[in-house]
Amino acid sequence: MRYVNPLTGGSGMAMMDCFLVQLDPDAITLPFRTTANSVCCVVEGSGESQVGDDTIRWNKHDIFTLPQGNRIVHKSSGGAARLFQVSDRDMYARLGLLKEECAWNLSRRGMLPAGKR
Repeated sequence: MRYVNPLTGGSGMAMMDCFLVQLDPDAITLPFRTTANSVCCVVEGSGESQVGDDTIRWNKHDIFTLPQGNRIVHKSSGGAARLFQVSDRDMYARLGLLKEECAWNLSRRGMLPAGKR
């Protein structure tokens, strides 16, 4: 879920995007990669995130980063999990520098500009 400014429909904070990622029990997200950076705070649950070649194991109240350009996959363990994510995605989009690669376009080479998925 993306948090938005109700007056403009844009990001909730100037130049920063906020998201809440809901993971069902034992769920695994589709792989993605972006030119944006993010900080994640674990609101509920436990699991792990594959960030490039590294695996980050997390529990409630942990904080970790998702540096740009890395392949990211989140996985909950046991029960449901929620990750609150703050990203500079909006800033990169405004500068025309945001590129994203998601599982549904992994067969293409390179990352695609946002909105061209």
